Amino acid sequence: MKWTRKSVRVNSRRGSIGLILILLTAMVLFAVVALAFDIGHIMCTQTQLQAAVDAAALAGATELLAGVGCFATKTPAQVEAAARPVAVEFAGYHPNGDLAHSYADPSRDVAFGHATFNSVTKKWDCAWGTAHSPYNMVKVTLRRDQTGSSNGDAPLPLLFARLIGYSTQKMAVDATAVVMPANGFRGKANSIIPFAFRDTMWARLQQAQAWYDQHHVIPTNPSTPEYQLFFIQKRDNQGDLVFDKKTGQPVYEQDTFDNYAAVPVDGRSATVTANSPDGWLEVNMYPQKFTSLAPGNAGTVDLGDTSNSASAIKEQILYGLSESDFSAMDAQGLLTNGAFILGGDNQVTANANSDTGISGGPIDQGFQQILGQSRVMVIFTDPLIGHGGGTVYFTLTQFAGVRIMNVRMQTSNKHIDVQMAPLLDGDAIADLDSDVGDNTTVFAPLMLIE
Repeated sequence: MKWTRKSVRVNSRRGSIGLILILLTAMVLFAVVALAFDIGHIMCTQTQLQAAVDAAALAGATELLAGVGCFATKTPAQVEAAARPVAVEFAGYHPNGDLAHSYADPSRDVAFGHATFNSVTKKWDCAWGTAHSPYNMVKVTLRRDQTGSSNGDAPLPLLFARLIGYSTQKMAVDATAVVMPANGFRGKANSIIPFAFRDTMWARLQQAQAWYDQHHVIPTNPSTPEYQLFFIQKRDNQGDLVFDKKTGQPVYEQDTFDNYAAVPVDGRSATVTANSPDGWLEVNMYPQKFTSLAPGNAGTVDLGDTSNSASAIKEQILYGLSESDFSAMDAQGLLTNGAFILGGDNQVTANANSDTGISGGPIDQGFQQILGQSRVMVIFTDPLIGHGGGTVYFTLTQFAGVRIMNVRMQTSNKHIDVQMAPLLDGDAIADLDSDVGDNTTVFAPLMLIE
């Protein structure tokens, strides 16, 4: 009996120890689960903050376009004033943690600067502040680290971690977006129209615009240098220069003017009003009378499908270059690693079959449908050589953004009048080797770099 009583005492002790171990294990498991809950809450909030800050940076970067490139109309201070509230607004569309709206302080959490891509280090070199304007970069920071704040940037409250002495978690995330020029397209390019414009004439339009911005009048004295920016010596139907038969002096015709106003509707469209100058010059890009062009060709260029019938040109006016066009261009050797790249050392020579007497009807119809819209045309440079059979070789050098302002293709005096216009194209490829310059007109999609 003595042995039996001892056995009972031992078993009782073992049972108590087992119960204690079970309770301790349960408490540890509860603590682990509790901490896992809070860790998951922290990670989810971090992800939500990142989504919010990415959207805020991209939204703020859209306002940078008004301060860079050929169409800069705002000072750095004005760009900041426009971009800060936009970034704050878009951050507020996103929840995070226990908040329905993410919060950014417009002064503290939105910064501006200039970024360039370092091709050696393969990293972005970023410089901040007004000393590095015009801005092509905006950085937004979203915080949950301001103890005692009621603005929406207070630390994230925790639930179970309080049991081990942690009641909140501080965190901050940021995102940086940049605006870059475009130098190519891949897969498709629905904004490209099948017209090439001579580089010297494009440069002349830019120079005329710079002069017009300062003086606000069209020059009238043929003996002044600026007159040559707005008036060009007239050519006859054979492309020969025209002189006055009595005086022997050159006969000029105006080809750069300010006859139309464009009131933007969205990023690519505008309402056009005739006889209403708006400060932006127009130029007639068609027909271009050059002795180096084959008969009947006035700048139309075959990109993609080799058919340059009026109906095919109309399709590209409306819809740009399709995937099948890119396949054809690849077979023709016009692409670089599958992309249509222009600029730098990459000059593409494109063949264009020049049919005499191209019907203006379908072309007119196509341009009428995109009146007021922004498009991309290609710029070519000399030498331009016409060959037998009506073939023209265009050496293409860059892309240019234009807005279609006036079309008249079914009369003897044909016109396609365009303005320079900024164009941010979702199909475009960023030119990482260049910077946004005073003459940039075509921009790549906004990029997140950090």
